[in-house]
Amino acid sequence: MGFTDYLLNLVGYKGKPTPTNASDNALPPIKGGRMTESAAYQTVFVGAPTTTIKPLVPVELLDVLTQLAIHDEDVSHAVENIISLGNTPDSISFMGNISESKSKEYVSNLRRDSASWYEGGMEALKGDLLYQIALTGALSAEIVPAKNLKGVAKIVLVNPKNIEFTYDKDKNIYIPHQRVSTLADVKTLGLIELNPITYKYTAVRRSGENPYAIPPFISALSAIQDEKAMRANFKHLITKLGVLGFLSVLLKTPVKGVNESDATFRTRCSTHLSSVMPELEKGLAAGVVVGYKDNHEFKLEGTDANVSGASELFNLITQLKMSGLKQDPRLFGRNFSTTETYGKVILTKFTAQIKSFQRVIDKFLADAYNLDL
Repeated sequence: MGFTDYLLNLVGYKGKPTPTNASDNALPPIKGGRMTESAAYQTVFVGAPTTTIKPLVPVELLDVLTQLAIHDEDVSHAVENIISLGNTPDSISFMGNISESKSKEYVSNLRRDSASWYEGGMEALKGDLLYQIALTGALSAEIVPAKNLKGVAKIVLVNPKNIEFTYDKDKNIYIPHQRVSTLADVKTLGLIELNPITYKYTAVRRSGENPYAIPPFISALSAIQDEKAMRANFKHLITKLGVLGFLSVLLKTPVKGVNESDATFRTRCSTHLSSVMPELEKGLAAGVVVGYKDNHEFKLEGTDANVSGASELFNLITQLKMSGLKQDPRLFGRNFSTTETYGKVILTKFTAQIKSFQRVIDKFLADAYNLDL
């Protein structure tokens, strides 16, 4: 018996059954539509007609990533890298039998109209869309038609945190809704259904059939948490010990009174030390400390703590953080002995990553231009 046969025998495999007649080999008839079920995780609200799909990533983390993009140096830098390299000029072209003069006329009209669609113009719109995609992994925006339906009035960005999907089994599509209320009433569940012609949600990366985007920076949160703890520890040490050391001051012990109790004496000594501390701090701030000879002893104590390994530890955390941000340390001005050739490979790879973001924005702008026309 061969090894493969041994393994099959071990799991109880008896071989394919021999068909008794030709009809046993016949395939079942093909039916239209989908046979498999949606694998997206679902949260069912009991007693309500609407079933929303549960995202794989808690939506609260989208707020965390937004705050990090404002307050964390590296996350802010990572987003800026994407916007700086990704916000390139766009071109408009038409397919079909359109004359060159007509094409130029349409392009001119679209450029004129689109300048007022978004505060700051198309340059600002593309930058903000790149910002949104970098942090949430999805483009979420609405193309608002004019009241008279003669073109597009404006474009608004919609927070992906408030977007929830339902699944239409008959049509095999996911329908976007916006949560406008936390009141889970039976009729609407606090959701409004969005028009797929004007509202666009495009995930750059998803997991399986789940319609929600996976934020690109989500894998950096663990390293960021460790880094924050390390920095807080170092800040505490610097505050307590100083960079170069700390000043040690010894005062002459006060004389205990004849009829003074031990408790009263200890309280008086403690009060005396507390009153000296503010004056010492003022003196240190001014660069001069004054005291009485034989009553005060001043000494600068150096810190002998060995922090030589701290740099390596910070570098390790930084590299883990950069991996989670999907960017190389060189793009942040950190050099971990990478060759010039490898640097070109890194830039080529990063450019390819940004192109996936740009393609999503290109499709959205094409939809907006088509709707305006």
